[in-house]
Formats: sequence, C-alpha cells, structure tokens
Amino acid sequence: MKQYFTTAFWITFFGSATLAPSGYIALFIISFTESCCFIIMPDVLLPFIAFGKSLEMVVLITLWTSFASVVGACFGYLIGKKGGQPLLHKFFSREKTDKVETLFQKYDMWAIGIAAFTPIPYKVFTISAGVFNLNIPRFILVSAIFRTTRYMLIAMISFYFLNKMGWTPKDVEGYLHSSDFALLTVEIAGAFIALYLIIRFISKKRKAAAQTAA
Repeated sequence: MKQYFTTAFWITFFGSATLAPSGYIALFIISFTESCCFIIMPDVLLPFIAFGKSLEMVVLITLWTSFASVVGACFGYLIGKKGGQPLLHKFFSREKTDKVETLFQKYDMWAIGIAAFTPIPYKVFTISAGVFNLNIPRFILVSAIFRTTRYMLIAMISFYFLNKMGWTPKDVEGYLHSSDFALLTVEIAGAFIALYLIIRFISKKRKAAAQTAA
C-alpha cells in the first residue's frame, strides 16, 4: 500500500507515452468523486499526466478529466436536490453553506463558474446547486466551460514547464499549489465574469433602446 503514496509510483503510472485503460478509469473516479464527495483533486495528477506525452494526448486526457468532473457535478446536484438543506448542513458547516447561498443570490450561476475554476471547494457548490434548484442545463454548461478551462490551463502549464523548461512533475505541482497560481485562477475567473457583465449590460441597453424606439 505504501507505493500508492509515493511520487515515483504516480509518475510511472501516469507518465508513460500512452495512458493505460486503468489510468483513464482512475482519472474518471478521482475527477467524478472530487465534484461531489471526496477531496482528492485531479489537479495534482495533471503534472504527471503531462509528463512524457504528446500535446494531443495531454489535451485528450484533460478533456476526459473534465468530462468526469462534470458528470460528478451532476451527481452532486442530484444529491443536493434529493437531500435538501438538512443533508447540506450535515456535511458542511452552517457558515460555509451560508456563504455559498449568498454567492448564489449575488452571482446566480456564475457562482458555479467561480467554484469550478478557482481553488474554492467545488463539491459544496454542486450539492448546493441541487438544494437551491438551479437551472440544470445552465448548471451543466457553466460547469463544463469553467472546469474544462481550469484543467486545460493546468495541463498546458504542466506541459510547457515539463517539456520546455525542464521542470520535474514535483516542481510543477509545487507551482500549482502556490499563491501565484491561485491568484492567476482568480484573475481569469474575474475576467470571465467582467466580460459577462459587460455583455449583459450592452444587451440590456440595446433592449431598452429597442423598447423606447417601439
């Protein structure tokens, strides 16, 4: 069992030129459960996955990871919808759930995007989305966009530093857990939200002008 807790094991398991079927299964399980119940993040595996592979293979594996995460998010939504607030308060503190509810009230579906892209615990939001009965198609769309963007960003950073800069997977992993990377994800998420607000503002302006003209 000790081998599973060593860097060498995971480099060997994920770091070959191709990924074995067992690797895809392991990634699916980890990504799925991180979105709805457990705390093992796929982020820590992506540097190993980007090690020794072509860019096309890294993109394919990252898309698979994102797909599994979104499926897990849908399962978390179902858990919240069936269990309601009593279940939410059983697993998470009242303070944390109140903050999530406030974010939903303030940002609506974009709260899911923020959680899907930044280091904020995603499963709290997926379960809460079901509790608060958010629109499911929009929930899936926003989760897919932001989760894929986050994982692709991590994978491309890993691929670049591993292949161009000569870093080791542990070096990349250290960067991904640094405050610099956390700040980068927050800034990009903020840019997405700012773009959305600008588009929404312009749309309202045009709609108001059309109504005035009519």
